[in-house]
Amino acid sequence: MAQKKVGIIVFDNAEVLDVMGPYEVFSVAGRLSEPCEFQVVLISDTEDKNVTLRHGLRIHTDMSIYQMQEFDLIIVSGGITTSAERNKNLLEFLVKSKARGTTIASICTGAFILAEAGLLGKNRVTTHWEDQEELQNRFPDLTVIPNQRWVESEGIFTSGGISAGIDLSLHLVQVLADLDLALRVAKQMEYNWNQ
Repeated sequence: MAQKKVGIIVFDNAEVLDVMGPYEVFSVAGRLSEPCEFQVVLISDTEDKNVTLRHGLRIHTDMSIYQMQEFDLIIVSGGITTSAERNKNLLEFLVKSKARGTTIASICTGAFILAEAGLLGKNRVTTHWEDQEELQNRFPDLTVIPNQRWVESEGIFTSGGISAGIDLSLHLVQVLADLDLALRVAKQMEYNWNQ
């Protein structure tokens, strides 16, 4: 089986666990599988690969959206997304990735970025409970689903806030690999997976 390439979009003021939760899930999945089934990279939304996440955590990403590569899965983190939503290059990167057949997912308020890119259409979606009303009001064609850890609609995945991204990431391990690996990852992380 060919190794799956997973890219996580990060930007200034992205929520720490929205980035690091999925990163941990797919990194552990790669470590536990033989041969390694996943490679995970962090992708900045600007040419500068240095990003400051919420609470002042500084990280150096592996690449930027300007270094075009193909991915099997792209996960868009959430957080304070105002600037990212206006980043035309990021939105174009996501649209082109989807057109190439890449699976697209968002964590928390990353759904706003996907909506701005025009990728959500009239889908059923979710986001952090605090932001569901705003998402519904700004994008009235969407059907925002409350009280769900994650939602799949038309092949795009969205999750609730912060720790819900871990649940979605484990599900995506199951989708891209198998249930056994996803269960082993959850056990290794000592995480009570809400399937």
